[in-house]
Amino acid sequence: MERELLLDYRSMTFAHSSQNVLRSYGIESVRRLQETAGEYDPKGLFQDLKNSSFLLRSL
Repeated sequence: MERELLLDYRSMTFAHSSQNVLRSYGIESVRRLQETAGEYDPKGLFQDLKNSSFLLRSL
């Protein structure tokens, strides 16, 4: 008997590096994150300095 208790939502705190956490937030949220990053970090410095799988550049 399948209970369907698993949610599609992913949290960065508990996600595995193979999961695409940012995409689970929805297209509009990702677009807003990208626009904000472009405004405050146009050269992508913070994306380059961070070594993680949950980066806007990896979308």
